[in-house]
Amino acid sequence: MIAPQSSRKRSIRSDREYIVDLLVQARYKGASDLHIQKNEPPRMRIDGVMSVFADSEIVGSDAVEKFLDDTDVFVLSRVKRLRGDIGHCEARYSHEQTGPVRIEARRTLEGITLNMRLLSDEIPAIEALGLPPIVKTFPDIANGLILFTGPTGQGKSTSVASVLDLALDQRALNLITYEDPIEYMHKRYSKNGMPRRGYIDQVEIGTHIESYAEGLKSALRSDPDIIQVGEMRDQETIEETLRCADTGHLVFSTGHDQRASKTVERLVNSFPPTQSEQMRYRLAQTLRYVVSLRLLTHASGRGRVSCAEVMAVNDPIRALIKAAKIDEIPNAIGMESTSHPETGMQTLENALARLYVQGKITLDTALGEIDQEKRDQFENELKREKSRPKSVRG
Repeated sequence: MIAPQSSRKRSIRSDREYIVDLLVQARYKGASDLHIQKNEPPRMRIDGVMSVFADSEIVGSDAVEKFLDDTDVFVLSRVKRLRGDIGHCEARYSHEQTGPVRIEARRTLEGITLNMRLLSDEIPAIEALGLPPIVKTFPDIANGLILFTGPTGQGKSTSVASVLDLALDQRALNLITYEDPIEYMHKRYSKNGMPRRGYIDQVEIGTHIESYAEGLKSALRSDPDIIQVGEMRDQETIEETLRCADTGHLVFSTGHDQRASKTVERLVNSFPPTQSEQMRYRLAQTLRYVVSLRLLTHASGRGRVSCAEVMAVNDPIRALIKAAKIDEIPNAIGMESTSHPETGMQTLENALARLYVQGKITLDTALGEIDQEKRDQFENELKREKSRPKSVRG
């Protein structure tokens, strides 16, 4: 719900410090995002709901330009992307008052707008994020590709960072991340001041290297055990990511698909039809897990809850991918979640039913996430979840 605007006429602020002040206020109010457009009041998102800053000044036409120019938010290469043909860029900004922030700047009809995601200095633990327990086993997987997917703002980057941070404590490994921009800074020392078991290099696209594809081409010469690819945006990046996973490395990346089967479909369709069969076989052999995330409003109305569909690529799923029976994957996930619970598989409907029975989301919230043709499946999952002993519901 958009907060009602005050009846008084809003004044205008055009100084650089106004953007910093707004970030401080947004952090204090618990916002996840801050949106700034010149000649408009600033807006923020709290628990998934967008609202206008109450009684705030209008963002003056010079405020954004001064903030970008005076704070050196963007290195020269990123400024060229913003001012040139590309028209947008991203960067990580940190200030002692605001904490870390991911900034996406873009040219629009109204001038340069800023979309700011407020990050945390600390990387949350997997349990704190409410991720399925199977996610804690991901650092132990020897090789292959693991994907966290979902719409923007659903916790993909945070989830990957949490898994990688766990890996740094658990394994003596070499970890390389390629991100655009770097969001979470992994610490090289544990809380007791000792070096962590794992070693990490974080590489920012556009600052340290030109592109994901270029980074991945050089990664294999760096003796990595685990590689993070911020996002597989194009065919070349997908190809290089799969090559790293094919050659015995564990690779983490993200995508924007809302269901695991859609992720497989998108990756196959990223290549020409003549390569579809080859791509299906590569994915069947290389893909290990797809975790599709959604953040839902808590039943109390305060805070949000993570909901995850989990697909493990075991023999039945692998056979469906090879046979191009992608549309049968959702049903297979449901059957495997019952017959082989050790895989950690669960459908979206199963996850929603469990969260509802646990009292974490409302029935309206659950039903709002389900397609009409999946309602019967949800009802069946609900009956099964209610029949489970309370001691094992979580």
